[in-house]
Amino acid sequence: EGSIDGRALGVLADRLGVPLSAVLLAGLGVQLWRRSGQARLSVDHLFSCRSYPELQGVLGPFARFLPVPVAIREGSAFDDLARSVSASLKEAQKWQEYYSGEG
Repeated sequence: EGSIDGRALGVLADRLGVPLSAVLLAGLGVQLWRRSGQARLSVDHLFSCRSYPELQGVLGPFARFLPVPVAIREGSAFDDLARSVSASLKEAQKWQEYYSGEG
């Protein structure tokens, strides 16, 4: 396929009002859907787990991966998917201190 222009992705994210990570995760979701046929996916995303100011400079392994649901609806616009993924990222971020990955 074609080359990817990082600036264009940033412009798209700004236009949609979502973080660049949501655009990238939405694009990954589309590629996984095309290759697997699975419309409901869960993709792990790395969160820093440093939501408190006093943790910003502390050394240690605080980061963890949390599952982020990505639901593809055939025929829907990429803009809608990116906004949905952005909402899923925000929801997952709320759980970054509590999620253990077990169970």
